[in-house]
Amino acid sequence: MDRLQKVLGHAGAVALALGAAAAALLGIWLCVFGTPLLASAALVSAALLLPLRRCRRARFAALGLGLAGSVAFASSFERDLGTRLLELARRKDAATLTFRDRLGLYGLNAVMGAGGWLAGFPEVAGETLALAWPGPPVRTWSSDFAMGSPRVRSALGKALAALPPSPEGTEVELATLRIAWPTYSRDEDSMRVALALNSPFFLGGRARRTGQGRGWVVDLTGTAVVAYPHRFFLPLGVLPDGQPWGLDEGLFWALQRAGWLHPYTAEWHWTIDGDDARLADPAHVERSLRERLFWELWRLLR
Repeated sequence: MDRLQKVLGHAGAVALALGAAAAALLGIWLCVFGTPLLASAALVSAALLLPLRRCRRARFAALGLGLAGSVAFASSFERDLGTRLLELARRKDAATLTFRDRLGLYGLNAVMGAGGWLAGFPEVAGETLALAWPGPPVRTWSSDFAMGSPRVRSALGKALAALPPSPEGTEVELATLRIAWPTYSRDEDSMRVALALNSPFFLGGRARRTGQGRGWVVDLTGTAVVAYPHRFFLPLGVLPDGQPWGLDEGLFWALQRAGWLHPYTAEWHWTIDGDDARLADPAHVERSLRERLFWELWRLLR
């Protein structure tokens, strides 16, 4: 028991040290980005985390104070970030982004990627982070996460239902499906899937008839262009003066034009059986534990 407590104590100390380092890096980036209030909060957090490594009670007290402070100063933090984003958006239209502005936005792309992973959206997080370095025009991943979307399952189910009765060994090329999300709704569809694939998403593949009662086996390939649009405003809130604020993705488009970010096509591969049970329940929205926790936290903070 004593040994286990020591191991847990060391693990907690390491976690705090890593948290302090992450908070310090975040604070440095926020200084560059131009949000002094948020930068101060991150740097103070980094300074307070390290001394807490040896005191368990102080850790819990600091965690409680940190959560309370985040809620208490949420509106101030929102104003700090919203004002800066609106300022950058105005100057982007005039093509007057400075080197510091670009460096801050490059960091924001990385922060959004890391935040997306923590929030339970690992696919769009990986796509976002991959924009930061040059690479091949097509980058491939293997995952069936797209099956978490009712929209994807419905389109795929209809395509498979239209396949004719065929003898064993038959191979059929599926017609390419175009799947798009005109609006985002976390209640009706998977935001995890939509955020990663809505550019739009083109889904195709090859179905082969097998023996042993397995029916069709389908090898699927889905593609989506990963690039920021010239003009797309994602509203995130309203400032005290009533002015809406949010993320103008055209800021990152400006970085793409300057060669700081590198668009590409994401290609996703996975294989399913034609009688996959998920196809029989097209209305179900699949969400990971992290994604559910994120939306609960979002609801509390809003």
